[in-house]
Amino acid sequence: MADTVVRRFLETCNRTPSKVAVRFSPSLKQVGRGRREPTENWLSMNWEEYRALVESLAAGLQSIGLHKGDRIAILSNTRLEWAALDLATLGLGAVTVPLYPSSTPEDIAFILHDSHAKVFVVESQDFLRKLEKVWQNPSLRRPEKIIVIDSSTAKTGELLTLDEVHQQGELALKTSPTLYELAAQELKAEDVATVI
Repeated sequence: MADTVVRRFLETCNRTPSKVAVRFSPSLKQVGRGRREPTENWLSMNWEEYRALVESLAAGLQSIGLHKGDRIAILSNTRLEWAALDLATLGLGAVTVPLYPSSTPEDIAFILHDSHAKVFVVESQDFLRKLEKVWQNPSLRRPEKIIVIDSSTAKTGELLTLDEVHQQGELALKTSPTLYELAAQELKAEDVATVI
């Protein structure tokens, strides 16, 4: 396996499965215009649990059609799911296209179009509302799939929730439990990881 971020992630998971990998807040509170910060209730996840989350997200992304070289744009504040999606994407050999929540709708639409993002992940449906007017332009390329992290805000049938992708991944892992490791073995150090 090439020396990649994914290889180092898997090595750390194998070496220290019970040590704390991440600390995160399960909920965020609004602290001004568009800014949110964690509440005081922090949770932790060990490397074994974090790996299970990343692997199930990778399998779920693969089950909805994300493959090596495809682009996945993520528009979200910093949160556990963002980091796990990034590692899941990298493990498949796909490319992360990070978007700032403070970006203008025009910039977001341009980046989605120019990057050829196949999948677009947004924190909430509120982020999608920012794009309604610019997406009316028929010349702009739109992603094939849109995933909403905050499932409580996903209200239309055309959107997938991250919970649904996670569940699809767990089902896929029952038939192919080494899917993530097998995909990671195909990675090369020179593969594109992120488009900034």
